[in-house]
Amino acid sequence: VTEIEVEQVMDAITKDKDVAILDVRTNDEYRRGHIAGSLNIPVDELPRRAKGTFKDKNRVIYVYCLSGSRSSVAAS
Repeated sequence: VTEIEVEQVMDAITKDKDVAILDVRTNDEYRRGHIAGSLNIPVDELPRRAKGTFKDKNRVIYVYCLSGSRSSVAAS
């Protein structure tokens, strides 16, 4: 798992449209605001939903949350 800066993510999204952006915050947090095009799977639901959602094992997935702790858990 590699932490990167927002600018690097924006650059990757601009250059490569086949990346996934995963928001692991709660549904309520997601409704209050999120990155356009991101997919919301709360970190506690990820173990049961990830396999069916991310079938391409080679696809780049950028994970984010509010502070970085949930995204770190999710990425691991």
